[in-house]
Amino acid sequence: MRKERSSGGPTPLSVFVRKRLSELDLKQSDFCRLTGFDQGLLSKIQNSIITSLSLESTLRLALGLSVSPRVIFGLTERTDMQDLVMRAYALEFFPELSKLNGVEIPGVVFE
Repeated sequence: MRKERSSGGPTPLSVFVRKRLSELDLKQSDFCRLTGFDQGLLSKIQNSIITSLSLESTLRLALGLSVSPRVIFGLTERTDMQDLVMRAYALEFFPELSKLNGVEIPGVVFE
């Protein structure tokens, strides 16, 4: 899901990515070579052409920039995607969430 923008100033995502790459002392080409991120997509992000990313691109970008996916979801105004990911995978990362006061919660109820 990519959404292209027609005009305007830099997007919050663009500003963040540029700043983070600078902090990491990485050029666009180096970042893409090291992370496998698509260089054309990164260029469009940095030039504020792309304003929305697929789930995969969001996660790859977050990993490459060493930030929480929540940051990228917030910058692209897709906090609903963050909620969806957490609901889908929370138990894998935090199995203790399936227990409440020592009582096992059936998966369907927990969701």
